[in-house]
Amino acid sequence: MKDKIEKFIIENWQEFNSDRPGKDVWKNIESSLGWQEKVGMSILWKVAAVFFFALSSILLIERQGSSDFPEQIAIDEDFKVVEQFYISQINEMKDEIDILLTLDIDVDNNFKEDLGKLDAMYLVLKDNLLQNSTRGVIDALVLNLIMKIDLLNEKLLEIDEVTDEDLNKLI
Repeated sequence: MKDKIEKFIIENWQEFNSDRPGKDVWKNIESSLGWQEKVGMSILWKVAAVFFFALSSILLIERQGSSDFPEQIAIDEDFKVVEQFYISQINEMKDEIDILLTLDIDVDNNFKEDLGKLDAMYLVLKDNLLQNSTRGVIDALVLNLIMKIDLLNEKLLEIDEVTDEDLNKLI
């Protein structure tokens, strides 16, 4: 029995491969699975990654050919640029969340406590940076900012899912 099936498949191979589903079929499959592309956030992360990579490359090149004091000044200046970028992203995300939360969306607001804790840790690290400007403190500050962005991003995705569910109920 197995040999007959195998022989049939080998003989009719071209007939099996002749038809290809159209793009509409794949779109219907994706929509039935509930997959939706989040283009806006992926572009934001790509831009942030390119910016971070470029900044890291610049820091590495400057580090190889300078003494400790000018290197520290360059790190401090570069950190200020990175800090301003991340803080602007955080503020944009906070504003977007505040706007979405005014729509009476039923979501958990405990993330504000976590954000407050991260803000408190950031202030402590910032004090440490003023007293002892080391690479470890700067890395901890950047990590804190990235954690804030991740927390806010998760909340935006949660709000987006809730609003999608509400829209589907209305339809």
